[in-house]
Amino acid sequence: MSNEFQEKLKLYNEGKLNQDEMSKIESEINKFIAISDYLNNDEKEFLEELKQQMQPDIRKENRIAKLLKRKVNLRIILLTAFSSFFILVVFIFIYFTASRITTSLFALDHKEIYAKREAMVQLAQMFQPQYKSSESSVNSSLLHSKI
Repeated sequence: MSNEFQEKLKLYNEGKLNQDEMSKIESEINKFIAISDYLNNDEKEFLEELKQQMQPDIRKENRIAKLLKRKVNLRIILLTAFSSFFILVVFIFIYFTASRITTSLFALDHKEIYAKREAMVQLAQMFQPQYKSSESSVNSSLLHSKI
């Protein structure tokens, strides 16, 4: 029957059919158009229903994704803040304990260093009397030693 219908469509296009056959073909075409419109409307309605059913699921997924993203960002910020704070504390600790560390490593004593400097200034003044120290405490100690 499909071959007959195709032949009749060709004859219809060429205009070689009588009036009865033309009306039958036109009614068949109208049926086909009505069926395709109906199916298209059904498809549209079905797609609309699917979209409505999927939208709440998508919203839930978006909400979960946003919460997950916030948690990850919060953890990154907290980790960065704690790391920066720890590094700052370490630098402050090193800054205030650096002199104690060097004196303990090299067995230095601040009083011994001052005494050695005083001895060097006295030695320099013995060989060069015009030598003057920039510190007043050394000059005063020399004055006390001469008295």
